[in-house]
Amino acid sequence: YPYWYSLDMGEYCVPLYELLASYLEQGKFSISLEKLRTALNVPEKRYKAYTEFRRNLLEKAVDKINSVTDIQVVAESYKRDKKVSHIKFTVSRKSEDTIHDQASEESKVVKKPKSKKK
Repeated sequence: YPYWYSLDMGEYCVPLYELLASYLEQGKFSISLEKLRTALNVPEKRYKAYTEFRRNLLEKAVDKINSVTDIQVVAESYKRDKKVSHIKFTVSRKSEDTIHDQASEESKVVKKPKSKKK
């Protein structure tokens, strides 16, 4: 295992990293919020509201992954019927120089811009 597995990564960082790393070749993938919760083994009653899930789990895990691992990830939320339905991840491997300079990395969880109705 990489050195960072031994760091205090939080309960969801390693499973999220492993999921993201499996999509490195594709570079992008979407997953329903429900499937993501299942993949990360999030208890049903924990982080029920998306804002709580995003703030307390997703943003923290993405920040940690971007700051200490060999991959860079951006997560974008997408809504269906005014409710977040899935997350699109863009994932890439960092260059060796970037890995050695982790402190300068910036991580984000962004919201998809609202489309204007005609």
